Parts: sequence; structure tokens; C-alpha cells
Amino acid sequence: TIDFVSYDKSPIKTEMCTTDPDTGEQVCKNPINVGLYFNDVWAYELDCYREGTTAQGEQAQFCGGVFNGDRCTSDDDCEETPFKKCEEVTFGSTANYDASSGTGPCPATDDNQNAKSWACLGSDLPCEDQAWKELDYGARRGGCRYVLGREVCTHPSERWRHGASMFDDSTMLVYGGFSQRCEDYCDDLWAFDVRDNTWMEIYEVGKFAFGDAPGKRWRFSLVSDGQRYPCPKALEEQNQDEIECGRFYIFGGFRLWHGFARDNSEDNRWRSNEELPDGGYMDDLWVYNKRLLNPDEPMPT
Repeated sequence: TIDFVSYDKSPIKTEMCTTDPDTGEQVCKNPINVGLYFNDVWAYELDCYREGTTAQGEQAQFCGGVFNGDRCTSDDDCEETPFKKCEEVTFGSTANYDASSGTGPCPATDDNQNAKSWACLGSDLPCEDQAWKELDYGARRGGCRYVLGREVCTHPSERWRHGASMFDDSTMLVYGGFSQRCEDYCDDLWAFDVRDNTWMEIYEVGKFAFGDAPGKRWRFSLVSDGQRYPCPKALEEQNQDEIECGRFYIFGGFRLWHGFARDNSEDNRWRSNEELPDGGYMDDLWVYNKRLLNPDEPMPT
């Protein structure tokens, strides 16, 4: 049975433990990471080489691909190579596609195994090149340390159910979520620059009073429309050069219900917000204006 899940260790069963012959100490290892949160960053390359096309009709009889080790992008490229022809076009079906052999989810029939070409499957076939790339490995417990009595972190702490959105200046903003370092739900805001894979903390946990910001929450909706807008006057006054802003919007979410506070009970109908702000499931809407960086402008530190 699993009795305990700690912050940074996997659940341990007795059969996973051995005794170190040199020290006599019990060593327990679990090869599977369980109960862990992460703060790494990954990117998926959409603009990569893909086999396939969305052509229809007679043009859909050729699909390109790798056949017998040869890359083919037209019938002439692999004129002598045996191809496979599909009787039916099956767009988007990639479950059985093998880029190394050139075989794909074509209907198996006896009379089409060596036909010259095979029907196109759609442009969502797997990337030939590396599709996923790790941009930042993350840092244990956010890389936090105390400097002159103040906690300084290099990364947002490990978390889940947060919100993230990309902006038109190569930065991604991350807000909120659940993390042990936030003592439940977070209200910090971080920016990640995909140009040099660096983090910057914009607002630390607990920066704003209740009502001045969305506050601690998780499982909310966050979206950016990707547009550029004139910045609010307050931001313009802080910058001498002409600037533009992007926006993201936060709706709803959940945080600890204020009725659980010690000063709330049936006597006051759980209405006090002295210790905790309004909580539970929420339906409020917030907008954040972010000053967009110029192409050659580094992210502030």
C-alpha cells in the first residue's frame, strides 16, 4: 500500500528498499515519478518537414514520403520505387504511419501493393525532424534562495492547473496555478523569453491586495488574442519611446472558499473576508496589459 506522497519523492513500497552494505542504511528507490509537479518548458515545432499533402481528386494519388530509404516529393523522384496506392483517401489518419519505411494507414488490399503511388493522408503526418524540444529544464523548488533576507527565485515553482499564453514579442506569460511553495494556490506572474530561454518574475506571490488583481486561483481560463494595442496611459508615461501592448484575459477559476476562515461560521453566514478573499468557484473577468518588447530588446531582469 502507498502511505505517503512527499513533495519531492515518489511513493515507496517496502519491496523497493534495500540495505546499503557499506553504511547499513536503508535505500529506497522508485523508478517511476509519482506525485511530482514540474516547471520545465517545451516547444513543439509546427514548421517542420512533414510527409503528405492536402491535395484532393486526381492530385491526391501522390503523397510523397520515404520509400526504401529514398525521400520522394513527386512521382519523378522515385519513378522506379514501388509505391502503395490507397483506394480511399484517409485524411488525418496517422496512427500506423511509419516514416522510415513509407508505409501508412492505407487500406490493405491484394491488388494495390505495388501500385506507383498512394493516396494522400493529409498534412498532419509526423515531423521527419525533431518536433519536441526542451527549452528549459526547470529548477528544483523554483531555484529559490534567500538573499539578504528576501527570497529570490530563478523559475516559477513547480505547479499545475496554471495559465499560460504567448505574446507577439517572443515571450510567454504564466500565471497562478497550484504549488506547494504558494501554500496552495498562486498569484505570481512570470515571463519566459523563447529567444534566450530565460525567466523573469514580474509579480511575486502576494504582491497585490484583494481586489487589485485576480489573486490566488487555479483551473481558470486564460487567453490572449495576439493583437497589438496602444498601451494604457500609465504604461506610456513610464516609457519615453512609442510602445505597444498585448493583452491576456482571465476568467473564473477556483480558490479556497472564504467560509473556511477561522472568523467565519454559521453565526455570520460565512460572510467575513478579513482572513480570506471571496473564494470557491468564481466567474469574474480580468484583463492584463503587457508592454511588448521590441525585436532587439532584451527582457528586463
